[in-house]
Amino acid sequence: MTVDTMLIDAQQVKHIMTQYGIQIKGILHVGAHECEEKGSYNSVWGVKDANILWIDGNDKLVEKMTKQGVPNCYYAVLDETEGDVTFKITNNGQSSSILDLGTHKQSYPHIVVTEERRVKTQRLDQFFEQNKLDPSNYNVWNFDIQGSEYHVFRGSKHLLQYADLIYTEVNTTNVYEGCGKMHEIDTLLEEYGLKRVMERMTDASWGDAVYVRVAPYQSSTEPIVANPFGTMTLAIPTMKRFKPFLETYLPKYLEFPQVDEIVIADETGEDIDQILQQPWGSHPKLRLIRNSERFGAYHNKLQLMKQCKTDWIALLDSDNEAVPEYFTALHDFWNYAGQHTNHVYIPGGVESRNIHETHTQKQIAHLAGYLVTKGNWNSFLGLQKSEYCLNLGNCVFHRSQIDDIPADVPKDVMVDCQVVNKALVEKGYALQIVPNMKYYHIVHPGSLYLTTIHDQQRFHRETDWKIHP
Repeated sequence: MTVDTMLIDAQQVKHIMTQYGIQIKGILHVGAHECEEKGSYNSVWGVKDANILWIDGNDKLVEKMTKQGVPNCYYAVLDETEGDVTFKITNNGQSSSILDLGTHKQSYPHIVVTEERRVKTQRLDQFFEQNKLDPSNYNVWNFDIQGSEYHVFRGSKHLLQYADLIYTEVNTTNVYEGCGKMHEIDTLLEEYGLKRVMERMTDASWGDAVYVRVAPYQSSTEPIVANPFGTMTLAIPTMKRFKPFLETYLPKYLEFPQVDEIVIADETGEDIDQILQQPWGSHPKLRLIRNSERFGAYHNKLQLMKQCKTDWIALLDSDNEAVPEYFTALHDFWNYAGQHTNHVYIPGGVESRNIHETHTQKQIAHLAGYLVTKGNWNSFLGLQKSEYCLNLGNCVFHRSQIDDIPADVPKDVMVDCQVVNKALVEKGYALQIVPNMKYYHIVHPGSLYLTTIHDQQRFHRETDWKIHP
């Protein structure tokens, strides 16, 4: 085996275990690489190979270690959610990540990406379930996955009950683009009884830290959800919309009590760069996703929805403005009419406003209360402003609907929201237009609709929008 890569000496970590009375049942090591720590685990910590679980996102390394006789080596790419991502393999191997290199490129210019692979991610709890392994057998964790540590912790928070000590790589800047920061890990782990007791940093803004259990795990430390109808994500696809939109809207959205998290998927990363410079840029409600490629409007929304973990997803274009009535009116409607997971909730109180004016138009108020189903879809198409209504896209979906949104559509499909709505209605879902559910649909020169209006109109004319038996 190669030399142990832990910045904090194994003997020092053993001393911490003794100090806090931690007895090792087993070790979970995520980011195995070439199992460099195996010698220290065996000789210094006294842990047998049978009680060490190794996970790595490079299947070739897993195969290599298995052939060398290291037991319990598994291939898995872990993240906060399931999804398709690009795994970047570097020439040194140890810097390989699903995240793009950030300041790492300046600190280590000799380390470059030499290979990219499309891979599927999974949560840590899914890994244990799929491999029929018991997470309670591993109370000491070592995470070294190049910036994704925080995201994996957050994606399977309930597993933190099994950890008595966590040794993890930490970052204080964007060593990897979109990586979790040490203060974010501090906040998250403290909620679950784990406190940072030692760290050793490099001059490249990354290092290693040790967290130990100082309080029992309490499931009641989970945030209390004020929303009686389940959790809600405000999901915002964006591309070059920070000014004047997100800069103004996001501080307001962060105060909405009905929103449990705000997830932003950025096609170019420019908006995320500017968000991170704001005083509220590291707010715990914010989760920022920097796309590895330009997906186009349709697929950016679809990939974004797949990464949301809450019961309900409020999809909102970045250049449109939600107001409190967007959520309060929806809750009022759910109290009155009940909540249905097979309904898409469309705001009937939408107001169209030119960015240079204060006057607004209520485009579809006459459709409020309408329930569009497979049986009345064709007749609904004949109603005034039905096209506007069906192509809004700024609607609330239940997460169970995502798998029924077609993925095999062209990258830059026109009228993308109407494509989604038709597909869902064809599969038996219903579109509920909610009275007084309000947001501002902002008309501005740089909007996608206005810049592609002729192509969209042609696509609309040439498409058969009717549902046939």
